[in-house]
Amino acid sequence: GKNEVMDLLQEYATSDLIIAVGGGYLNGKSSLHSSITLFLQLHALAVGLLLRKPVILFAQSIGPFEQKWQKIAARSILKHALLILVREKRSQEILIDLGIPSSRIHVTADAAFLFGNPSLTRKQKQKKQLTIGMTIKRWFDNKKQEIFEKEIAHFIDYLAKKLNLKHIGTREFKSG
Repeated sequence: GKNEVMDLLQEYATSDLIIAVGGGYLNGKSSLHSSITLFLQLHALAVGLLLRKPVILFAQSIGPFEQKWQKIAARSILKHALLILVREKRSQEILIDLGIPSSRIHVTADAAFLFGNPSLTRKQKQKKQLTIGMTIKRWFDNKKQEIFEKEIAHFIDYLAKKLNLKHIGTREFKSG
């Protein structure tokens, strides 16, 4: 309600820095739902910028944007971000195509991989073992995405066999 909005604005106003954390995707499909979601995500960043707060996007997946107005809206907000950390090279390319200065864009890992795996025991953490983590984004329509995910699964099976890897856990996150 109204109090929640006022509380949020107060938090923004008293903050030194606004950090938009990853976990979802900043993109725009052609649907009305997707357009509204994008507008709300950009609006939250715009509030920080309007309050003259530095804004950083942390471990994000960005794009694609299917409609021209979505690209314009994303560019108009994101060009003011102090720093944009993206989870994959494709997001970096999309931002550069939007005209965001490449000096403000850096590729990093998904936040789930940056902070380690809490399910590992201390003994497992002390071993210097090869660890491979993957995060898969929905880039395609349903049929192509299904093929893509099956190919990734085959690749993981191949790596596991070739490198004698052990499965230590799966984390699945779904947006919206």
